[in-house]
Amino acid sequence: MPNKKFLRRNTNEYLKLGKKRKKAQKWRRPRGRDNKMRLKTKGHPLVVKVGYKQNKLHRGKVNGKDLKIIMTINDLNEIRGKTLQLGKIGMKKKIAIAKIAVEKNIDFINFNPKKTLESVKAKEKK
Repeated sequence: MPNKKFLRRNTNEYLKLGKKRKKAQKWRRPRGRDNKMRLKTKGHPLVVKVGYKQNKLHRGKVNGKDLKIIMTINDLNEIRGKTLQLGKIGMKKKIAIAKIAVEKNIDFINFNPKKTLESVKAKEKK
């Protein structure tokens, strides 16, 4: 059962537990006398336990390929057999990477180079 998202109880109800704040959503083991997650009651979120871990061959991979985060233009040289994800970078680098990606026909998980270049051209016209 890969890709389960285990979250603390009531993360969707309170701001300090992660409502509207993904970074605050963390796993905490349910403790408490009548806690429905601890009791594994039907209809409540799952609790972390043995058996949910992925197979070693598939662990840390996306679509069966290793993940490579692109932060610079030079990172595009080492992309053989890897799934690409664009890191958190500025617009100038993003445009440069998009131009190279369109030329070499490179696909990303979280980034569409053609769409980015079109939006940049539209902004320049205005």
